[in-house]
Amino acid sequence: MNKLWVRGFTWIELLVILAIVAALALIAYPNLKNVVITADEAGMRNAMRAFREANEAYRHTRKPNQYAPSITELVAPESGPSLLDSMWMKPSLYGFNVTYAGGGEAHPESYSLLAEPAARYAKGIDTYCVDQKGIVLGSVKGKQAPRGTAAGCENGMPIVG
Repeated sequence: MNKLWVRGFTWIELLVILAIVAALALIAYPNLKNVVITADEAGMRNAMRAFREANEAYRHTRKPNQYAPSITELVAPESGPSLLDSMWMKPSLYGFNVTYAGGGEAHPESYSLLAEPAARYAKGIDTYCVDQKGIVLGSVKGKQAPRGTAAGCENGMPIVG
């Protein structure tokens, strides 16, 4: 009579497998973190371009022409259709804190939208700004960070792509 023997893993074999999996995870984590940061930065740059287009559309529907007085006016306007998605009402967007300045009756011809890294990113992420000129400006590896004022963006390098 033949018996079929099933052999299990020993504790040593399980520990070796666990050590290999842990080593692979340690190697992959920094690369995964960089992928997430790169994706968040690309998402924010695209969101800033969408914001620019929404604010221009808002401006051209107002008599007299003026930029939106707040982000809320683009998401949930008092009159007319919504020009931005409700994701703009969250405190953090793609890992960035967003600050809007200008627009409305006080600054009808100018605005700035500044996106600064949220606290979850200690380093490795840039700051971005867009204004009535329509060019997204950004820092270079954290240096030359743009500033946003009611008159527009100051400093920063033009972002391509």
